Amino acid sequence: MPIIFVERTFDPPVTEEILVELSRDARGCMSMYDIEFLGSIVARDGLTATCVYRALDADAVRNAQRTAGLPFDRVYPGWVFAGQGGNQLGSISPGPEGS
Repeated sequence: MPIIFVERTFDPPVTEEILVELSRDARGCMSMYDIEFLGSIVARDGLTATCVYRALDADAVRNAQRTAGLPFDRVYPGWVFAGQGGNQLGSISPGPEGS
C-alpha cells in the first residue's frame, strides 16, 4: 500500500502526551478505513508535525482524519528516502516507482 503523509501545525505547540491521546482517539477511525499509522516526525518547537501512514490512497487518510476530528493542513502520497547508507527507517517504501 502507498505511503501517505499528513502535515499538521499546532498552536500552542503539541506535546508527546497530546500526540499519544490523539493517536489513541483516532485508532478506531484508522482501522475503519484500513489505515496503518507508521509514526510522526515532530519539529523540536512542537509547532509542526508530519505523520506517516500506509493506506489505499490519500482520500482514505483525509476522510479518516476528518471523521476522527484530527487537525491537518495537507495530505499527500509520497515515499521515504533514507540516504545512500541504506534504509535506516526500515522498509517503509520502495521509492517513487512503488508509490
